Parts: sequence; structure tokens; C-alpha cells
Amino acid sequence: MSDVLTLSIPLFASLVSACIAGFIMLTYEAFATKNGWAIGKFYRNDLSRIIGGLSIIGAVGFAVLNLSILYGLAVFVTGFIFGLILSSIWKTYVQWIAFILLIGSWVLQFYI
Repeated sequence: MSDVLTLSIPLFASLVSACIAGFIMLTYEAFATKNGWAIGKFYRNDLSRIIGGLSIIGAVGFAVLNLSILYGLAVFVTGFIFGLILSSIWKTYVQWIAFILLIGSWVLQFYI
């Protein structure tokens, strides 16, 4: 039991960071337009929404298949809430934060 818990904490952190980045990539353009913030070229492109959607689906799907459905739900809800909080606090800087979180989650996956 302790092996599962030890493995699941870094894995959960990696999956949540990927999900946070995904939600930011999906919602930033509409959120920034509504608030009058600057939007980078990457976020004006549909590719950002595709990467964001795949990131969310991949993180939640991996959590459900390898851990449990409750981990998948926790990854989804935590990613959504922290994605909104980071977008509200960091405003235009959240574009880079999402990129860093996504790359960081990939790196952490290789570390695990």
C-alpha cells in the first residue's frame, strides 16, 4: 500500500500540472478577450486549444486507468480550479506559466 501512495504523489502532481496547463490553454483566449489582456500568437491559434484538450484528456485518462476514478476526478477538479486561479492572478503571464507547467509535467513523468 505504501508503494502505491509513494508513487501516486509525484504522479498526481505531474497529472495536475498537465491538467492546469490544459485548462489555461483552452480558456485563456476567451478569458483574456473579456478582460482586455494581451494574447500571444500561440494562444490565438487552434493548436493551443488542441494541445490543451489533449493534455486534459491524457492527464485525466491516465489517472483513471492507472490509479482510480477518484484520482481522475481529483485531477480534473484540481486542474480546473487552479487553472482559473492562476489565470486570475497572473493575467498575461499565465501564458508562459502554462507552457512551463506542461513541460514540467512531461519532465516529471520521466523522473517518476
